[in-house]
Amino acid sequence: MKLRAIAAAWLGPAVVGGLVSGIWVLARNAGGGVSWEARLVLLGAPLLLFAAFAAVTAVLSIPLVWRFPALREARLHAAPAGFVLGFWFANAAGRSLEIGRPTRMAACAILGVLLGWTAYRIARSSLSRAVGRGLASLGLIGILGFAGGAASLRLGASEQGGRRDPRDDVPRFPPLPNPPERHPLSARVIVLGLD
Repeated sequence: MKLRAIAAAWLGPAVVGGLVSGIWVLARNAGGGVSWEARLVLLGAPLLLFAAFAAVTAVLSIPLVWRFPALREARLHAAPAGFVLGFWFANAAGRSLEIGRPTRMAACAILGVLLGWTAYRIARSSLSRAVGRGLASLGLIGILGFAGGAASLRLGASEQGGRRDPRDDVPRFPPLPNPPERHPLSARVIVLGLD
């Protein structure tokens, strides 16, 4: 049985999704004084999450592959993996850009079909092994970076007697150069905050 090829068909799109998501998270937190360890964690966390999703999905597909021999082709697994990736990307981008639900769902379907078809074509091509190995290597490097960054953050906290404030790892932004003008209002506003 082609279990390695099937696992690679699920893992390839997951690595792409994890890397793009990690880069997106880094870009949104750029310029706030983030340490290099925190950057590795921010980049590797989505990658680890996507890879775990791919591994669980590949394992869950084993009974289907065992029961239906037609599903033993890796390209048949690459297509739904690409579709899930495209659907997730379009949904995440649509939510971030505050696009309405009907338009966002249409974009999810279109991008899902496009990425599913692309993954299927790559899995059928002679480049499938090279692409699979390259993406697996990138995924492994990203996960190792995440583990190294997390270990360094933990080590730094233990060297300081465990008293390190975790808020030090959160990006800090300089105050606004000109505070916004305040206009007196005639109405009162009561804010009730619950923690």
